[in-house]
Amino acid sequence: MENLEKHQIGGEIMDVDRATVFSIIPGIELLYFVEKCPDKGTDSHSVLKDEPGTIIIQKSAVCDFGIIYRLGKHLPVSFTRYGCDMAVLINASLLHSEDMQAFQETWNFVQGMEERFHLEQQFCVVKLLPKLKEIFEELRQIPLPPTMFRFYMQLKVLEILIQLSDLNLYSKQVHFYPYQEFAE
Repeated sequence: MENLEKHQIGGEIMDVDRATVFSIIPGIELLYFVEKCPDKGTDSHSVLKDEPGTIIIQKSAVCDFGIIYRLGKHLPVSFTRYGCDMAVLINASLLHSEDMQAFQETWNFVQGMEERFHLEQQFCVVKLLPKLKEIFEELRQIPLPPTMFRFYMQLKVLEILIQLSDLNLYSKQVHFYPYQEFAE
């Protein structure tokens, strides 16, 4: 039933191969699903789409929330209407500690992300606070070829992770839902 080339997002299929993919560092990728994105002509492909244990942080295309879930899990069909315009793929097992050594707290957060959000059993929906919305918007507006902004993109993804690490999981902005189950 599961095709690793395409992943269920909100009931509709997110075709990772149609995304514009930027490798931030080994183990972290930034995917754009919008018409207008930096360097649309990029001929990159996602390495993380086929890696077990990859976590997806996606930003909704039509409203101010994000979804955090594990690759290969299915979201309920009711999330179809929200779409996806940008996503960060993270695979903690592929990250190198030397790439994250300057960001020890973020490294610790990423290493424990699946457990913190209980992503094996559920996905997390987060209302994006103004700072988090601003970071996604800044990523969307990179004006020149991203190769010139690679460090900037790295910092913005780290900012997203820092903001997520500070989330109060018991606040009104954070909700957890079970994955959609399909009969085999």
